[in-house]
Amino acid sequence: MKKQDMNLLARYEELHKTKASQYSDNKIYFIVLGVLLLLFGAYSIKLAIDNALLKKDITELESYVNDPNIQTKLSYINQLEQDINQIEEMLQEVESINDVFEEAVRFNSVPITILNYSRPANVEFRSMDYQDGKVNVAITGRTAEDISNYVLRLQRTEHFKKVSYSGYSYNDSENRYYANIECVLQGGL
Repeated sequence: MKKQDMNLLARYEELHKTKASQYSDNKIYFIVLGVLLLLFGAYSIKLAIDNALLKKDITELESYVNDPNIQTKLSYINQLEQDINQIEEMLQEVESINDVFEEAVRFNSVPITILNYSRPANVEFRSMDYQDGKVNVAITGRTAEDISNYVLRLQRTEHFKKVSYSGYSYNDSENRYYANIECVLQGGL
């Protein structure tokens, strides 16, 4: 009987091992599934809490934005921005007007003074007229160099935008050189 008991014991242990191995695989599946459910549940709870906090923040922001004091300040800020834009437009217009004034031709005593003080001793004026931003000067001199030097002196003053002359002519009877000089004022043609 001992042998039969031994076989029964061996058979019991063999069946128990099979069931134990079956149960251990099932246990692992249940444990993994349980852990996943716990993680999913924890993440769902976290999302629910975050959602509640966000809804609370949204209601606070809506109440802040819709506050009459904030609306008053916002309209005041918008009015200030419009005023700033109008001031910037006015500033651009003033700058444009200033540019026009800077480019405008001004004929006063300064060009005449420069024409007079730059003149060499041997050069005399015959006539002077102003037309369309240009001063036309008819001069006479004893030598051709006097006339050329006068034109160079006028160019070096940099008061005129352009100083030019088309040459000179000589009068034998008067023993003098004649020339016409054209001085374009700054801001002129």
